[in-house]
Amino acid sequence: MVIGRLMASCLSMVQCRPEKDSRPLARWWAIAGLTLLAATWQLWTPQTEFPQVPLFGWAESLPLFVDWLAFGVLLAALMFATWKPDSRRSWLAFVVSISVLIVLDQHRLQPWAWQLLLMAIVYANFQASGGRQSPGLIESDQRPTRVLTPNGTYFERNGASHRCCGCDVPREIPAASASPLTKVSAIGLPPPARLLRVLTISIYFWSAVSKFDAGFYASHGQTLVEALFQSVSINAAGWPASVKWWLAFSLPLAELFVAVGLCWPRTRRAALIAATALHVGLILALGPTGLGHRPGVLLWNIAFIGHDWLLFGARANSSDTPPSLSRWFRAFALRASALESSIAVVQRPENHRGKLGGVGCVSVILFACVWPITGRWGLCDHWLAWSVYSTRIERVGVTLTDEGVRRLPESARRLAADGELWLDRWSLAALEVPVYPQLRFQFGVVEGLRQRCGTDNLVEVNVQRSQRDGGAFERLTVEQFDERSRAFWINTRPRP
Repeated sequence: MVIGRLMASCLSMVQCRPEKDSRPLARWWAIAGLTLLAATWQLWTPQTEFPQVPLFGWAESLPLFVDWLAFGVLLAALMFATWKPDSRRSWLAFVVSISVLIVLDQHRLQPWAWQLLLMAIVYANFQASGGRQSPGLIESDQRPTRVLTPNGTYFERNGASHRCCGCDVPREIPAASASPLTKVSAIGLPPPARLLRVLTISIYFWSAVSKFDAGFYASHGQTLVEALFQSVSINAAGWPASVKWWLAFSLPLAELFVAVGLCWPRTRRAALIAATALHVGLILALGPTGLGHRPGVLLWNIAFIGHDWLLFGARANSSDTPPSLSRWFRAFALRASALESSIAVVQRPENHRGKLGGVGCVSVILFACVWPITGRWGLCDHWLAWSVYSTRIERVGVTLTDEGVRRLPESARRLAADGELWLDRWSLAALEVPVYPQLRFQFGVVEGLRQRCGTDNLVEVNVQRSQRDGGAFERLTVEQFDERSRAFWINTRPRP
């Protein structure tokens, strides 16, 4: 029951109306997903230009038609979700198909794909219009139900006429007079809007945490600052290093302000404006007039602007007024108590599966929100911890003989200088996406190059340490590379 209290407390921190309609947001991401897939289609279709490294070893032998089948289901699910965003089956099909594609190639675990997968899990378990389609822990809306209010009282409502927490209350009843069955029926699983708000806040928070690093302020952060001013025809390259250092420091500080500001209704409008300015600045810095990054990165920032306003931008009403601290603790205790009762008591056996699915969905989202804390110990991948544009990422390259360079695909041969090829540059040229930053994946790509060019033509493997570790170069022989590859828990073997 400790888990029940933790879930209730975390979800109560983010104020939102339980009846908030998330269908516009679901449709927005269905359209954004189709756009992002179109911009990165080479990554999602079967290809032999860039080695594919499955998530598990048993997936190496799966034929290429599995990719085509999963990609077709993925497109169909998003198209149907665009037309009918509250279709739980379409989002479930999306979850299954994109999971299959990620298992077949870790490279597909792009940050926007990870975010869309988590959101789809929510939509597959809850109606985008506000709750679950089939009654689980919530009593049927066809008969009056007593609803728990934050001040510890219950009121009766009819599901056909109840619209929001601030509506007229026909009859208020003391909490002590409510039966245990009433408490079970009064508290249901959280609506999608609340879960998605928690997820969004965690994205901004962990992205900010990953950039609170001296290496970011001195390298990547200053590069973004110079590119931002360059996009508006201001040359910041000659500015004092201290000025650019503080401007770089303001980037994660702004993300942290957005994460904290989105938690409270009174600061939410300012946080939304700051988030919009942050994404617009990134679009300018990374766009054609700045660093010239690929379309997928720009589209993700555009999608995030719409995401924030659709999810948090509803005009505040009386139900959004933050209660006092004492009322918070009282509300936490009441919600936790009701949630424990709802988990312990099964109203109808036929709804038990729905209950487990909803609780499982909440657990997955909360786990995804706290999992990034393990990234420092290597238990969470950089992108799954929302560590983007950070200096904690290692680069991998190879040195090949002349014969090995001749055996490279055309996209890689153009980038090989004096026999050296860096995988991050090759990924951008071949697939229009950044390389997956985990060392195990890049070692899998090197293994694919060795199979293609021949072991005798692989001279050495070059590993550039992260800026946080000094950025030093490490040159590995083939034997050392094999020994390091065997140390990973997750598969490092490419598909044939």
